[in-house]
Amino acid sequence: MLWKIVFDDSDPTISFAAEELKHYLGKIDSNQEIVLLRSADLTHVYADALYLAVSGRLLSDGEDKTFDDAIWIDVQKGCGHISGSNPRSVLIGVYRFLAEIGCAWIRPGKEGEIIPRKSLDTVSVSLTEKPSYRHRGMAIEGAVSADHVLDMIDWLPKAGMNAYFIQFLDVPFVFYDRWYAHLGNETLQPTPLQVEEVRAIKFRTVDQIKKRGLLYHAAGHGWTCEPFGIPGNTWDETDHTLTDEQRSSLAEVKGRRRLWKGIALNTNLCYSKGAVRSRIAQAVVDYIQKNPQADVLHLWLADDSNNQCECAACRGKRPADWYLILLNEVDRLMGENGLSQKVVFLLYVDLLWPPVTETLQNPERFIMMFAPITRSYSESYADAPWFQEADLPDYARNHLSFPKSVGENLAWLRKWQQKFSCDNFAFDYHYMWDHFFDPGYWQVPEVLLKDIKSLRKIGMNGLVSCQAQRTWFPTGLGMHLMAAGLWNRDIDFEQSASDYFLQAFGEDGLLAKEYLCRLSAAFEPRYLRRETGPATDRDLQRLTGVHGVICDFMPTIQRHLEDSKQPAAARLSWKYLTLHAEYCKLLADALVMEINDKDASHAEFEKAYQWARAHEWELSPVLDVFELQYTLRRRGNDQDAVFDDATKT
Repeated sequence: MLWKIVFDDSDPTISFAAEELKHYLGKIDSNQEIVLLRSADLTHVYADALYLAVSGRLLSDGEDKTFDDAIWIDVQKGCGHISGSNPRSVLIGVYRFLAEIGCAWIRPGKEGEIIPRKSLDTVSVSLTEKPSYRHRGMAIEGAVSADHVLDMIDWLPKAGMNAYFIQFLDVPFVFYDRWYAHLGNETLQPTPLQVEEVRAIKFRTVDQIKKRGLLYHAAGHGWTCEPFGIPGNTWDETDHTLTDEQRSSLAEVKGRRRLWKGIALNTNLCYSKGAVRSRIAQAVVDYIQKNPQADVLHLWLADDSNNQCECAACRGKRPADWYLILLNEVDRLMGENGLSQKVVFLLYVDLLWPPVTETLQNPERFIMMFAPITRSYSESYADAPWFQEADLPDYARNHLSFPKSVGENLAWLRKWQQKFSCDNFAFDYHYMWDHFFDPGYWQVPEVLLKDIKSLRKIGMNGLVSCQAQRTWFPTGLGMHLMAAGLWNRDIDFEQSASDYFLQAFGEDGLLAKEYLCRLSAAFEPRYLRRETGPATDRDLQRLTGVHGVICDFMPTIQRHLEDSKQPAAARLSWKYLTLHAEYCKLLADALVMEINDKDASHAEFEKAYQWARAHEWELSPVLDVFELQYTLRRRGNDQDAVFDDATKT
């Protein structure tokens, strides 16, 4: 049987979808003949062909063909159609069709592909679906190489995700510098990049985002420094000499206008000054005109807290009121220049306190982003006790404490929602740092899926995950559940986890699932987060038992490592479990020593870090060693909240 794939080659994303379909079908059945036919070249319609096309019938009134996805697949023995509400949806539909016939992508990159070998003669798939949420994206964070990021972008539509966010107004230099300079790892030879080299990587990355039709989220950090000629590509302290004009634009804190702790990205401005707001608004227009590929522009203030301007004029309004005045000025200037991009504004630290007097003049322009960075991940949106809004603390300029409880964070969200009705999503951090407190990768995925299931209940239309890119050690369960849950919020945690483990590990996948569940319980993430109080005998018993959990399962791991008949991706999954077991024993030893002799435990933790550094190249696709060390060292210093230092000023 000849498979004829007909597509519109005038659209690069649909052309890419056709190429991907041919590529994977050829791997599934190497005896199958597959041809690509460009619809523009056809003089008639084939009755026995498979058509890839955009269909306007898949969306309801009020839905947006740029942002909203839907797929319609009806393929019978090589004939029919794979349709989507936009070119990106066509690509997602191709991957969904392939998944229905046995393909899986358990990790980014070629080594994460599961491709069945079978005849295509009787393949039939029929389904029509819309995702549960509009926004299904990921943001760059951590320490990354170009390949790490490009592999992640390639994975996103395979999993049904639709957006990627490249942070920073200029270039995301800091994330690449951490990897190429191998910060914190003396075992690897540094190959540091210059800013222009990172800029070239960014251009390549944007090309790959657009090739797949993904929504490109841009900027975020940098608006409070770059438009004023102050570089802002890192959170490191810099020695920047300010001009009088630059200094006059900065927030006055404790009687001085200066870079906050020497970090430009963390420095707020004197937002009551019209000239400051105009400079930012013009910079937004200039940025979009130079970067028309951006679909969504994030306009954020400084990345720190309790550092708002204390001058008499700024004190006249809350930071959120000045923020909305700025947003409205940006909207007007964009309108005057015929720019249609969406602008994201955020609810974050100081900006959790909503405006008192101001509102958005054109809410259709904006997307509200809820970023509860100080929350705990021991409870989900679904489980959080109701927090009375009347109990929320009053706004106290530069003397704010930020909520760790999910309930209080949600109470602040409700305060904003009472004033604003516009498109929105959550911007959350499950896999930024917190996964290192759950070595079995079981409890964090469970909370993540509960959060996703609850997004509609809390009034959110999706999630953009701010996270390290290499979060697949020991498994990609959390990433699988994130994508699957955002597509279908009704999936069952246990069933979806079982499906993933069977794909990733083969016939004994459910044994691997049970093992990692036991390992998560032995470490107890709440304890690692320092949320359970002083260590008890039970804590000591649990952590001492980690070695036993690993020892009991090691024969199963070894048996699969020696099985040469397994698919390569599954064999690699078992190999990662072997390495993961070595790390977990070292971490458990350090935690046990921490209970018995905290001072002596530093050397034990260092053994775990040394092991991770020594294996970083081997684990490069799945583990971010920079973030692992950063997170656990902060925990060791009893700094378990992101802005602990800021809230003490």
